[in-house]
Amino acid sequence: MDKLMKLTEYFKEEGFEDRTITSIMNNFKIKTFKKGECILEVQEHTQYVYFTIEGIARAVRVLENNTEYTTDFYYEGRWCCIYNFLKGYSANIYIEAIEDTVMACISNKDLKKIIINEPECNAFFFEAVFTDIR
Repeated sequence: MDKLMKLTEYFKEEGFEDRTITSIMNNFKIKTFKKGECILEVQEHTQYVYFTIEGIARAVRVLENNTEYTTDFYYEGRWCCIYNFLKGYSANIYIEAIEDTVMACISNKDLKKIIINEPECNAFFFEAVFTDIR
């Protein structure tokens, strides 16, 4: 099965119209990360928003005494880096793949265009962040 089909199915399950799904999907690419590979570095400004297709990644906060603790996991069906994108923050965490991971990614620039041009996407992405249900 085409890796992007999982994301297409996700948007269908969320109730998006076919026309909107086509518009959205034209902007996504597949990225793969090996176990231990960094997806986002501390203080890096988010360049992409990711949707986890396969695998697991984790967000890690590093305290002043260099103690690390995991703050979130990104497994199949979860969005990654969207909060930093919508808020415009640089990361105060790092995100790493804890197993081989496949993600669909969209650039900030393309996602901004979709949010502006597709009204149902605007509400969807804000809800995904503020209610943390996806």
